[in-house]
Formats: sequence, structure tokens, C-alpha cells
Amino acid sequence: MTDATPKLARLWQGLSPRTQNLAWSFAGQVLPMVAGLVFVPLLITSLGTARFGFLSLVWVLIGYFSLFDLGLARALTQRVANLLALGETSRVRGAVHTGMLLIIALALLSAPVVYLSHDLLLGKLIKSGPALAAEADGAFIWLVVGVPIVITSAGIRGVLEGQHRFAAVNLVRTPAGVMMFVGPWLATRFSPTLAAVTLAVLLVRLGQTVGFLALARGLIFGKSATKRIDRDEVKMLFGFGLWVTVSNIISPMMVYMDRFAISHFGNLSEVAYYSTPFDLIARLLFINNSVSSVMFPTLSAAHSTDPAAMKGISRQNFLIVFGLFAPIIIVVLLFAQPLMTLWVGAAFAARSSVILQILSVGIFINALSSVGFSTLQAMRRADLTAKFHIVELPFYFLLLVVLVKQYGITGAAIAWLIRVSFDMALLYYASWHLRWRHDYAPASETV
Repeated sequence: MTDATPKLARLWQGLSPRTQNLAWSFAGQVLPMVAGLVFVPLLITSLGTARFGFLSLVWVLIGYFSLFDLGLARALTQRVANLLALGETSRVRGAVHTGMLLIIALALLSAPVVYLSHDLLLGKLIKSGPALAAEADGAFIWLVVGVPIVITSAGIRGVLEGQHRFAAVNLVRTPAGVMMFVGPWLATRFSPTLAAVTLAVLLVRLGQTVGFLALARGLIFGKSATKRIDRDEVKMLFGFGLWVTVSNIISPMMVYMDRFAISHFGNLSEVAYYSTPFDLIARLLFINNSVSSVMFPTLSAAHSTDPAAMKGISRQNFLIVFGLFAPIIIVVLLFAQPLMTLWVGAAFAARSSVILQILSVGIFINALSSVGFSTLQAMRRADLTAKFHIVELPFYFLLLVVLVKQYGITGAAIAWLIRVSFDMALLYYASWHLRWRHDYAPASETV
């Protein structure tokens, strides 16, 4: 044991910083996924399918609330990283304090907006039914309280990632990801109600925010910190976040719109039968996200120095993603029924195994789409991805309504598969077209 430890340490130190960050990113994704595999069946047993369906929507909404930062967290990551790379450390504090003050203001403004959406969320989108109406109202209060916490957490994490502190971020993020499943299950031991499990999710997010804040306290609360808003930084941050915001709002909306459609035209039990296989197979995207985070800087560098090389790099990225995903998807397609039976029981699997098969094909296509997405981003054409989302949204909404009404949760899965296929076609066409044109002007270079 004593001989192995130094060898492992030397092996780790011999890895490049990018590879180390990739390893941290894998760990931050894998452990919460394992926790989900273990605790989702326990939560379904403790809460029942209807209450678990509500909890799955709580997880969706908690994640979606971070979009109220209008892209500033992502912009803050880029700005801090850019200033540090240029050696302009004296300007980092001004950027951080401007960005965080704006984010906190947006966080506080977003809470009453969510509160006023009570009737829309609980009356129109989430039909909890008379039996759970009182519980849903109690849970909604904790959702409102969680809005500023989630948005602020995203901003602080943006600061840390701008400093390339991925190890520190994942040391907080990984246990928080695990506790997103463990916390609600522990809450059911005391009170198996919607309010209790929603409060548990909120407390986990609060703990994560405190952890991020402790890591970033030197930069945010340092003695030389400026407590004013820099107008130039405001323009820089909002300028960068413009198209990011559009994509960040529409993309998750299209990812989770199906659950709300199922809830509206069906019931919360149907949401559980759909969201459980979706959440299971979607967790595989951590593989693709980790690969993309490594390949993106390479594509960006090639765009600046040797645009012709982007074709080979993109092909390499495609083959890596294809090679990692294809065997897993084949296994899922062949053994969906026994896998779901082993995980959540025969009765639940009977309703959801076909959904898992359809969604697994969609996830595979979605993973491959990210190659085109990364290529466009490397070309600094974030405007195109946002415009594609704008075009796709109304068509997907209509398709979803028609198919869910006609075929229920199977129709929802088919609609999502059609949407991601169309998205991949657009991304690959645009990235291929631009790769072979040398006379275009990147739209975001002027931002």
C-alpha cells in the first residue's frame, strides 16, 4: 500500500492539467449517477409514483432556475479566465464583483417572478390532483426560496471555473450531486411528503452554495475588492451572455417540455414512468460532456491557426463519442426490459422499458450532435446554435402536443427523438458549411 501510493501520486502528477480536469469531471458525474441508480428505486418505493413524479419535476425546476442569471455565470467564467490568461489580475476583482452583484440582483428579482407563477406551474403545467394539491402548495414555497440560492451558486461556480479550479469545484459538486438523491430519501424517513423532499433538495443546494463561497471567498471578499459596478464590465458580460442566454433558456425547455406535457395531458404517475428511464440514460451524457470539454480548446486553436485541420479534429471527436456510446446503447436496446426490472421492478419496467429504448437512441444522437455544436462554438458562432433552437421550439411543441395526446409517453419519446435528429442535421450542416468557407465573419467576434 505504501509503495502504491507514491506511484499513483507520480502518475497523477505526470498527467496534463487538461487530463486531470477531465478526471475530476468524470468523478463529479459518475458518483451522483451511481447514487441515482441506488436511491431512485428507494424513492419510488417511499413516495409512490405520483409523488416521485413531482420530485422529478422539482429536480428539473431547480436546475432550470439557474437560467435566470441571463448567461452571466457563463460569461463570468469566460471573463475571469480571459483576464487571468492575459495577466490582467488587477481587473479580475472588478469583473468578479460586477458580475456577482448583477447575479445577486437577478437572483432576488427572480424569486417573486417564480412566486407569481404559482398558478401557471401548479395549475397548468404540474397537475398534482386534489389528493396532492395541499402538499404541492407546501413544496412550492421551498422552490421559491431556492431560486436565489441556485442562481447565486451558479455565479460563484462560474468564478471558480474561470480560475480553472475544477478539482475544488468537484470536491463540492460531487457530494452535493450524491445528496440530491440521498437527501430526499432521508427526508422520507421522517415525512414522505412533497414539502419534505423539496426542502431536502433546497438544503443540498444551500450546502453546495456555501461550499463554493468558501472556496471563492478570497476573491469575492478580499480587502482590495471593489464594491461597485463597472459599466465596461457590464457591457462585456451581458454582450457575451446574449446568445448563451437564448440557448440556455430554450434548450432545457425543449429537454424537459415533454414531462410537463405528459403531466398536463396525463398524470404524475406517467411522468415517473417517462422521467425515470430518461434520467437514467441521459446521465451517460457526462461521457460526451467530458470529451467535448477537452476537444473544444483544440478546435478553437485550430480555427485561429489552421482552419483546414478542423475537419480532422471534428472527425476524431465524432469517432471518440461514437466509440464510447455505441456499445452502451446497443446493450440498452437489447436488454432494456431486464435492466429496468432489475433496477425498479417488473411492474414499473413494463411501462418504461420501451421508453428507455426510444430515448437511448435519442441520447446517442444528442451526444453525436455535440460534435457539431462544439465545432460551431469553436468558430465563435454561438448565434447559430441559438437561432436553431428558436426555430426548433415551436415545431417541437406542436409535435409533442400531437404525439402525447395520441400515444402518451411513447409519443413524447418519439417526439424528442425526432427533435434531436433534426437538431443534429442542422448543426452538422452548419459546421460543415462554415468549415469549408473562409470568407465568413464570426458573428460573436464583435461582442
